[in-house]
Amino acid sequence: MLEFLNRPLQRKLNKHITKTKILTKKNKTVHYYALWPGFDPTVDYQFWTQFLSQNTEAENIHVLLPFTKGLHVWKLILHVIVQGRWDYFITGEHAKDRLYLAKKSIGFHHPSRIFPNRFRFPYWKWYLNWQEINTEWEHFRFGKAIETSELTLSINQRYGQLTEAQFNGANHRIVILTSHFHRPRRKLIALCNAVLGCDIFGRKTQKFDGPKKELLKKYLWCLCPENKPHKGYITEKIPEAFAAGCIPVTYCDPLTLSEDFNSNAVVNLYYKSDAEIVNILSRLQSDYSFVNNLRDEPLLTKLESLEALSDFISK
Repeated sequence: MLEFLNRPLQRKLNKHITKTKILTKKNKTVHYYALWPGFDPTVDYQFWTQFLSQNTEAENIHVLLPFTKGLHVWKLILHVIVQGRWDYFITGEHAKDRLYLAKKSIGFHHPSRIFPNRFRFPYWKWYLNWQEINTEWEHFRFGKAIETSELTLSINQRYGQLTEAQFNGANHRIVILTSHFHRPRRKLIALCNAVLGCDIFGRKTQKFDGPKKELLKKYLWCLCPENKPHKGYITEKIPEAFAAGCIPVTYCDPLTLSEDFNSNAVVNLYYKSDAEIVNILSRLQSDYSFVNNLRDEPLLTKLESLEALSDFISK
């Protein structure tokens, strides 16, 4: 009787919560809920579709996404009351954790005693070429999935060391790819432009042909600030710049930077005064030893593994 009464409510909820499903090569179905209009999980969630199907026994896997703009949270809560919690809440965005709606949460949040069912797997790891799952897709923005081994070698090891004469004659302009100019990007761009000159590419500025990697390879450094400098949150911007041979110039939480990467390979402008930022940018332009030391550092000091994530998913 209760199930019969719930059916109209389920139909109403399904009209409000956008969803799609993907059949995997393992003949399992991954259901994605709360999609942003126009968002395509067959592109952005390729890693998760493949990885979840390989590491879970369930034939149907239900994943809640963070794209809930215009969707009241009470509708999600009502969905849980009527149909039960989602299997996973997975986000690469700076979004509030929705562990109360899902059995497990995967994103930039750290696990704790209170929230043991969290697993931190930041967005940049989604686009590595993981040998454990035989990654076959192209990274549609960057051009290809990044080899972990690339990040364990310095820029000088992969692209060759610049002589001082080459450095002095090189293009010292900095590049940024961005779709918005929210704080702190506007100020950082202005300072970079005043000191180095700044080339801006994106939907609202200059368009470019070809993958992101080919554009970045023309520059010595890339301005790649995070959208929010919060603990645990870090995206693909730093490793993509590094893989293309650019010194990453970022703005992110220092503890998170050192948790994921070798901070000696990155210039972090977080919490610096304007005068300090100008001084650092001036050194990029004129201090060969400073630049060469950055180019001598690997971004990763050890190879990454999916073993811990696989254990978390399978239990």
